[in-house]
Amino acid sequence: MIRKPLNTIIVKTTGSQCNLSCSYCFYLRKELQYSNQGVMDEKILEIFISQLMEQSASTFGIVWQGGEPSLAGAGFFKKAISLMQEYGKGKNKTISNLLQTNGYSLTDEIIEVLSAYSFLTGLSLDGTEDIHDFYRKTANGKGSWKQVMRSWEKLTARNIATNILCCVTSVSASQAEKIYLFYKQHQMLWLQFIPVCETDDKGEITDFSVPPEDWGLFMCKIFDLWYDDFMANRQAPNIRFIENAFQAHLGMNASECTFAKNCGSYLVLEHNGDVFSCDYRVDSNTRLGNINENRLTDMLNSPQQHGFGNEKSNTAADCNTCHWKRFCYGGCPRYRNKITHAYYYCNSWKKFLIHSESRLIELAGNFRQNNPHFSGGTLDLSGYF
Repeated sequence: MIRKPLNTIIVKTTGSQCNLSCSYCFYLRKELQYSNQGVMDEKILEIFISQLMEQSASTFGIVWQGGEPSLAGAGFFKKAISLMQEYGKGKNKTISNLLQTNGYSLTDEIIEVLSAYSFLTGLSLDGTEDIHDFYRKTANGKGSWKQVMRSWEKLTARNIATNILCCVTSVSASQAEKIYLFYKQHQMLWLQFIPVCETDDKGEITDFSVPPEDWGLFMCKIFDLWYDDFMANRQAPNIRFIENAFQAHLGMNASECTFAKNCGSYLVLEHNGDVFSCDYRVDSNTRLGNINENRLTDMLNSPQQHGFGNEKSNTAADCNTCHWKRFCYGGCPRYRNKITHAYYYCNSWKKFLIHSESRLIELAGNFRQNNPHFSGGTLDLSGYF
């Protein structure tokens, strides 16, 4: 079997430590908790960087997450960069660093690091103040929107490439146009929408989770707004789920794991050195080992990780004859029924894919006509959208 190269790793810099207490945060309800163990120490950081430089592909990405990774401080990321320079010397590696932050405590010192070393920044911002602050509050119930917007202004002032991550809830799903226009108004042009779906201690869907019907309608409305802007040559944002659907119409490999044929293409490193299969499945069943004892590429190519990746093929019976299977491959296993394997948002995606099909097919045809040498596989579409 061909060994997979390590292309992406998510690093939980501060475990589950965070300066916000968002109602819908899945990470606070993990089976394994790391909140009392602090920031990743320099020994583990050095082991991680040294392994990465020896074992990764020539081009790879590090996604620095938490909790809230900015709580590690500017010095932590400066140290990480110096270790990359030390262990990467002469190895011809291209590294993409991304900091995923809630923006609430993004200091000037950290922003300086992001600017100096060309970090891509993912900023969690759920839309307008009333929508964002409904769930994204501090521990004492204070809204976070104003502080996040100040961080956005500082990031853009330094020309730091910033993507917006928007969690869609039962409250915000009916406000697609308001959210879209807010992002356009503030020139937020790289957008990723995530449906919030969590269960409580009894295994029942929470009130803040977005219902399937509402998620489908939200995607359709966002698509219509985007399509009108795109066709009118107005500045249209790059929207992740639209790009993924467009890629599928071109016969390309999905850029997002949710739509990939298999799971297990990346690793998750906790701040204590533990390594897991998936960001959304950090529990005892997906623990692959510890970086102090195991090599990253061995864990990525382990039978356990292969087994985890192949779980996605265990789809619902209806998937085998579904026209849309090549677009989602049964959806993210995290959102599947444990008995029937039915995808919770199956009908949502069908609604969107049917709604957008004719227009995306036309756009894909135009793309192929203008790019006659394109033959599928992977391609950076950022210049097209």
